[in-house]
This record gives sequence, C-alpha cells and structure tokens, in this order.
Amino acid sequence: MHVFMHFISELKVRLEEPIIICVVGNKVDKHTHRQVGFKEAAEYAMSIGSLYHECSAFNCKGVEGIFLDIAQEIIKQSAKIKERKDRDAAFKEGEIIRVTSTKKRELADSTEERSFLCC
Repeated sequence: MHVFMHFISELKVRLEEPIIICVVGNKVDKHTHRQVGFKEAAEYAMSIGSLYHECSAFNCKGVEGIFLDIAQEIIKQSAKIKERKDRDAAFKEGEIIRVTSTKKRELADSTEERSFLCC
C-alpha cells in the first residue's frame, strides 16, 4: 500500500482542483478470498482522506452506494469551488464587501479599569 500512498500524494500535489478518492474493498461476499481486510483498508482510506466502501462485484452488493457517495462528493466539491471562484472574482473586480450586524449594540460608559487603550 506504500506505493499507492505515494501515488495519491502525487495526485493531490499536481492537480489544481481537489480530487475525490474512493477506496473500494471487493469480495465482501467471499471473506476467505480477500487479500486486504476491512480494518486495514478502512485505516488506509482514512490515512489518505478518502471515502471507503466495500462491495461485491459478483452480486453487485454495495456498488450503487459507491457511485451515490462519489456523486454527492462531486456536488459538494463543485459548490465549494464555485463559492471560492465567486469570492476571488469579487475581490479581483474591486467590489466592496460590507460586513454588518443585524444586532444593534449600545456603548455604555464604564468606570472599570482597562489594560489597553483604544482610539
């Protein structure tokens, strides 16, 4: 798995946009034929920050869930990328972004001593 870790880190470094990685454990229906156990595969997926699923290619158990999870991640990533690009474009165009509060605060006179100076 060390080879895969190097490959994944190279992908993350070289690509401009974030990528979605999904580690899939196969042969969920044939436990004795598996070469990598659930725990090892799940820990590996977690170590590289990827999704993890198990499935059976033979009876298609879990396959649909893999694609649904990846599709949901694509939608999340697209929204984040669009938001970042919109924000960056606003700053490049010189727009002013005003930050306001909906709560009004009253300044009260205070006689307590403060350890800082203001204005």
